[in-house]
Amino acid sequence: MKLQDTYFKIDNINVSAENQLQAQFEVTLLEDHPVYQGHFPGEPVSPGVCSLQMVKECAQILAGKEFFIGYVKQYKLLSVMTPQKNPKIIIGIQLTEEEKEEKKIYKIKASATDAANSETKFLDLSGELTPIS
Repeated sequence: MKLQDTYFKIDNINVSAENQLQAQFEVTLLEDHPVYQGHFPGEPVSPGVCSLQMVKECAQILAGKEFFIGYVKQYKLLSVMTPQKNPKIIIGIQLTEEEKEEKKIYKIKASATDAANSETKFLDLSGELTPIS
């Protein structure tokens, strides 16, 4: 299920001049998404699985490919992310293209921080993304 434009919207993308597979996505969490009504009413919190999907969708835009998550090495949720308290998020993504068992994969390192306070880190992710052929 695609979350872009319903759960979050991308406000800006800053691609690294040195590495076209590295970027920062400035996003806004959209508090009207139905997931927040069930996760937790009155105190909505961004579910970890939705944050993971949001990162994957940003990585797909960066690489210009559709992916499935092949492997998660590390996924740490470090702070609570809410659309009311932290509506603006910075998602940093670095992709590295590699060959694995005669298939192309992308190693991913990603993080999400509060756009208003870069000291508040919400998640760290490392793993592999496999292009969908």
